[in-house]
Amino acid sequence: MTKRKTVLKKKAMPRLTLSDLKAWMGVLTAIAVIILLSLVLTGKLNLQKIKIGDAELEFSESSPTLEAEETPTLSIASSNPSTLETSTDIYYEAQQWESVAKDSFDSNILNWAEGDREDDLSASNATIVDGRYSWHVVMKSDLVTVFTWPKINIDNPADFYVTVNIRNMNNLNTNGFGLTFRDQGTNGKGADASRYSFLIYPDQHFVVRYKEKDENGNTILITASNENIRPVGNNRIAIIGIDSQFWFYINDILVDYRTHDKLSTGGFGFVITAKNDGDEAIVEFDDFELRMAP
Repeated sequence: MTKRKTVLKKKAMPRLTLSDLKAWMGVLTAIAVIILLSLVLTGKLNLQKIKIGDAELEFSESSPTLEAEETPTLSIASSNPSTLETSTDIYYEAQQWESVAKDSFDSNILNWAEGDREDDLSASNATIVDGRYSWHVVMKSDLVTVFTWPKINIDNPADFYVTVNIRNMNNLNTNGFGLTFRDQGTNGKGADASRYSFLIYPDQHFVVRYKEKDENGNTILITASNENIRPVGNNRIAIIGIDSQFWFYINDILVDYRTHDKLSTGGFGFVITAKNDGDEAIVEFDDFELRMAP
């Protein structure tokens, strides 16, 4: 019996046409562009121009940033101060600056206003109790803000670190309380003067605002939620100001950074704001300190 040999025939490879090659080249070029774009956008590749085939791509040397988060130039820090690491360095360095005013309220060293006062907008009482400045305010109108300042003559530093501990004694979410800074209303100049304010609220949000002299209302520079705020109990807030740059801290944590150049110097004070007629605020302030940059 004759055995048959099985012969396996090799299949011919498909022949690539010119159009096929062009199609594959287009796919590979697209993949290459995607990879290069991802490298540039993640900062792993920093090129101004890349040429692929007949296409030339242009990239900016710097990443886009918000205007309020631009990188300022500082003598005390060489890297971006809006980053957490550098902001922490600035925070601890500022606490070593020269102390120019300090009040623990064991006595009223800085002569903060005490006693009763009343006008068409509010009625208030301020006393020194158990080493704290206790301020009780009842509002007589909607959207009222009240201020108090120390009665001392000091040279207000242009570059500063200021801090205070604040204890909210009633949990009304519409009450804000905090510090004024670069305040033009100190030394009897009044509440209608220009100033900045840094306020925290029991519902765990904070506001930084600017008021122009003799204008109604405020310009809101920052409003944001922050879980570092304790609705009841003690909160430590701090501000660092260097030229037109400001860092804001709540309980030793950086919460925001902004630049604003309307006011270059001014005083400091306490502030309470309320939303509704009849709102009552009871706030205690302690361990106020002001330091001046060298």
